[in-house]
Parts: sequence; structure tokens; C-alpha cells
Amino acid sequence: MIKTGSGRGGCRRFTLVELMMVVAIIGAIAVLGIGVFNFTNYKIAETRTEGLVNKLDSVFNFMYSKYHMYPQNTDGAEGYLVLYYNPDSNDHETDLAKDGALKDFPADYCKEFAKRIDLEKLINDYGQEGENDSTSYRINDSWGRPLFYKTPGNVRTRGFDLCSAGQNGKYFKCDEPPVIGDLENMGNPEDDNNPKYGKIDDGFNSDSATEDAFFSSELGDDVTNY
Repeated sequence: MIKTGSGRGGCRRFTLVELMMVVAIIGAIAVLGIGVFNFTNYKIAETRTEGLVNKLDSVFNFMYSKYHMYPQNTDGAEGYLVLYYNPDSNDHETDLAKDGALKDFPADYCKEFAKRIDLEKLINDYGQEGENDSTSYRINDSWGRPLFYKTPGNVRTRGFDLCSAGQNGKYFKCDEPPVIGDLENMGNPEDDNNPKYGKIDDGFNSDSATEDAFFSSELGDDVTNY
């Protein structure tokens, strides 16, 4: 027991039980605080990623409506969105056509794309420099994982697929958005050893499937309405 002074010169003793209760309360407050902090960080990352995917989707579709061209798949980086960006250059707009998803695209396209996408901010916020190429930047989500981009898409075969795997890093419990035909396989509880998707315990469910992944608007509709 611990003695503490009282206002009248006496003393009061704290019991071990009381001390343990104080420690438990402090611990509970700390755990709650950590939980709130982690949840807040997740919601921030979620909002940023959703905004990134939707902005890219909007710009890609606008540019297609005007130029009839989508950013292309990048050689050696299929499934990634890679843009050419030289930090030391004074002409990032026309540099886009040197390599990456806009390689050999018209100068007018590159200039308008850079303006609408806010290229410098995009690279600073979400770009990851290539390991062997300091001017090749892969676009990641807020968790530092590459966005999936492919044209023609697995789902949108006349357009493009664009999505983030979310916090858990998986799309539909697999590594990439499935092609339409494979959604049936994902719902087959007897298909325990699918080499592409692994074991599926609860089948395909559109609600749970999109809980962590972030799809561009039309792609999400195409997938969940299948």
C-alpha cells in the first residue's frame, strides 16, 4: 500500500487493487486512442485513393473522348500505370511522350493530359521511381502499392481497368481483377486449388469483394453487376 498526504495532516493508503484499476483505465484509454488513430489514418488513405482512382478515370475518359486514345500498357510493367517524368526537366508535358504510358503520343495530348492530371502533384504524391530508371514513375495508391491498369481491360474489354487493391493488397482474394468468365470460378466452393485465385471459402460475393478494393466507377459497376 502507498501512503498519500491528506489535507489534515493524516494519510490515506491506496490499495493494490485501486492502483491496478488506474493502470487498467490508462491502458484502455491508450488502446482506444491507438484504434482511433489507426482508423483515422485508414479513412484518410481510403479517401485519397478513391479520389486518385476517380480522377485518373475521369481524365482518361475525357482524353479518349477528344483524342480517341487511352494511356497504353507499358512494356515490362503490364498491369502498372507508368509515366515518364524527369525532375530536372523544364518541359514535363512533352517529356511524357518519351516513354511510359504516353510514349509517342501527340504533343497536344501530352500537354493537356499533364494539365488535367496535375502531373507534378501526381508524381510527388503517388509516384514511385523505377529501380533502374530514374525517369520512370509507377503510380501507387495511398498504401504504396501499384494501381492496376490495363487496356483493353479484363472486365472493360472496350476500355480499361483501373483499380487499387486497398489496404489488404488483394483484389477479390487474388492478385489482379479477374476476367468476366473467371468470376464464376471464384464462386465455385469446390474449386479449392484454383491456381490463379487460390482457395475460395465463401464464394464470390459482390458486397465483400469490393470492401477493400477501390475501382474506377464504371469498372466497379461492371464487376458487381455481373
